[in-house]
Amino acid sequence: MVFSKILVPVDGSSHSDRAVEYASEIALKFNSRLILLHVYSFIPPASPTLNLPGTSNYDVLSAETINILSEKAKKDANKILIEAEKFSKIKNVTCLLREGVTVPEILQVAETEKIDMIVMGARGVTGIKLHVL
Repeated sequence: MVFSKILVPVDGSSHSDRAVEYASEIALKFNSRLILLHVYSFIPPASPTLNLPGTSNYDVLSAETINILSEKAKKDANKILIEAEKFSKIKNVTCLLREGVTVPEILQVAETEKIDMIVMGARGVTGIKLHVL
């Protein structure tokens, strides 16, 4: 088998949905396993307060509030994976959810899972040159 594992990082955009469709066509041809990956970042927001003399411009959010917001971010991120999976044309799909910085997480999954191919959507912005690493 040429491509036993194909990784598709998804972000909920129509471009990543098309990448899932394309990757699943390749997976069908090569009987490959398709891995969908969504990486999200959660940075607790600051809570603005009145700018009074002798006070900070921001309150510190409670641990409970941060946990609630973090769980909501994770739940929203998981929805992106579930929606992306609908664009797959195969049944052999694994969904992975990671919290962190996108590029390093993609590279780590590619290495850990021994990925043979990565398929990603592109926005097609003009004026940006493509560079091959």
